[in-house]
Amino acid sequence: MDKLESEMIDEMAANAREYPVDGNVVIEASDLRKSFGPLVVLDGTDIKIAEGETRVVIGRSGCGKSVFLKHVIGLLKPDAGKVIVFGEDVPSLKTNEIYKLRERFGMVFQSSALFDSLSVGYNVGFFLYEYSDLPRSEIDDRVREALRKVGMESVEKKRPAELSGGMKKRVGFARAILHEPDIILYDEPTTGLDPITADVINELICYFDEELDVTSIVVTHDMVSAYKVGDTISMMYAGKVIQTGTPDEIKGTDNAFVRQFIEGLSEGPIDVIGGTG
Repeated sequence: MDKLESEMIDEMAANAREYPVDGNVVIEASDLRKSFGPLVVLDGTDIKIAEGETRVVIGRSGCGKSVFLKHVIGLLKPDAGKVIVFGEDVPSLKTNEIYKLRERFGMVFQSSALFDSLSVGYNVGFFLYEYSDLPRSEIDDRVREALRKVGMESVEKKRPAELSGGMKKRVGFARAILHEPDIILYDEPTTGLDPITADVINELICYFDEELDVTSIVVTHDMVSAYKVGDTISMMYAGKVIQTGTPDEIKGTDNAFVRQFIEGLSEGPIDVIGGTG
């Protein structure tokens, strides 16, 4: 990256930082930096997310989207900068405090991350079965209700290998909402799905937003999904957030970097061969 491009990115990031937050901020990253050896992944990431908001984070592979999620939930510690969640400075928390904070999160993984050797029902209720003192009957009821909410009532006794990719995703959703989280993190929730199944997943995200009153971060490459589920969309590039806006604002952007990405163009300011994703 030359000096001119670096200055342009810094200016875009400064403008994105000023985007207004409508409501009480529950997640805030400030000048977040993370490198793995010589590879700089987060290079001054700034983002604020309000209570009840669904924030979509887009950007090329390797731009730091999933790394950002791992900082929010305390799986990674930054080299510099702050991550504040519910007023807590996540990197400074002790191990037991991190575990307590994570109880307020639900996580939907790209690969669904189900245990093949366990039934669907036990997968959904795994945390409560293994780590809570709740009666088995109460956990069973909660598992059935979570599966009902995602339209999977009939698969409780099946194994993950018996399910399609879309069904596994929905089981992952049921697990994420079982303990009634305040925040749900989605890592590429529609990857590998056909358009119809992807829309089922998008509808579930919208349903959770409306019915469960949760705050959500959705990391995705899928612009159809981004426009449908997001209250706001942030694009990451070169380790920074370079634009934030509503779906309509992103669709109508004159930011050449963002427009190249959302239109899927090979030509533009983003170097698709050796550039900074």
